[in-house]
Amino acid sequence: MLSLTAGFGQKQTLRRMVNTNDLEGRLRKITTCLAFGLAFISAPSWTSSAWKDPIFRGEYFYNFENSYLTPDGKDEAWCINSDMSKAMLPANSRREQWGTSYVVVRGKLGPEGSFGGLGRCRRMLEVTEIIEVKNMRGRD
Repeated sequence: MLSLTAGFGQKQTLRRMVNTNDLEGRLRKITTCLAFGLAFISAPSWTSSAWKDPIFRGEYFYNFENSYLTPDGKDEAWCINSDMSKAMLPANSRREQWGTSYVVVRGKLGPEGSFGGLGRCRRMLEVTEIIEVKNMRGRD
């Protein structure tokens, strides 16, 4: 309750009621919205497949100089600039690394251009996940 003294010595009392329930309800709503917003933003990528990179399949070739994917159904190569060691046979030295394997990967496909040695690759593929590796073969 607030008391004010008005002119001529008369005392007037002002009552201002603050509805604390209304204020608490608004704060609760704001806090809840912020919590849901933070949870949505920081949710791991596995919560929604729509958030994941697209899947690519094909023949993976590697040697000491090059690494590229020939995607299923396409007659072109995409250079890979990511760690693909899970799709490679063990080698004693970098020069001995040479082989192929069939892979299923997730990644980000770059725009068309001319990449790699002698411009062999039409695109760059940044692999973000290796899903499956089959039929690993070394140099014959």
